[in-house]
Amino acid sequence: MTQLIKTASLTGFYELVTRLNGNPDALLRQFNIEAEKVKNLDGVLPFNSATNLIEETARQLNCPDFGLRLAQQQDLTILGPLAAVAMNAPTVGDALKAIIGYLHYFTRGLHMVLDAEGADKSSRLWFEPAHGLPALRQSQELTLGVAHISLKMLYGEGFRPQAVLLQSDAPLHDSYREFFAAPIHFSQDRDALLLSTEQLEKSGTERSAHARVPERIHP
Repeated sequence: MTQLIKTASLTGFYELVTRLNGNPDALLRQFNIEAEKVKNLDGVLPFNSATNLIEETARQLNCPDFGLRLAQQQDLTILGPLAAVAMNAPTVGDALKAIIGYLHYFTRGLHMVLDAEGADKSSRLWFEPAHGLPALRQSQELTLGVAHISLKMLYGEGFRPQAVLLQSDAPLHDSYREFFAAPIHFSQDRDALLLSTEQLEKSGTERSAHARVPERIHP
């Protein structure tokens, strides 16, 4: 069965590719995705088409951090009504659990997991495609980037992950360290954000009611 994902997952794609002097219409046609659907963020599209589009766009534009750049055009609100549920959860951890429980309304092509890691009771927030779907680098980094920005909205501007875990050997652009502002560990078994117990237990009442989305690194 074809796994689907909300077209909102491509928020900012059209504008970013245009700024990078690419041809978004041609790229979308290559994967049989309607340009108007992406411009209007309307409906759903095949999960594989979306992930392969992002990978191919990075290749054609010679932009190794394209996934991370696209993440900076997005935030928690791409999840639609689920974003409101998360923002009104009692704690950051409860917000993440709500997203995990209802992520299938956004896509069934992606699994989100929060698990304990190590004696210090820190936790890993990680994502993996549904069974049989490939874990492509650009899409994984897009997902981690959006998760990072979403956690800034849930926790507040002071949020920084304890560490970022990447399966790749090394990042290809300085923007990774600048964006995450946290230690990055390579050659890991999963792409993940490492979160502290204090971060997960932070009450929603402690964060600003108007949590600001962080400024973009790239123009």
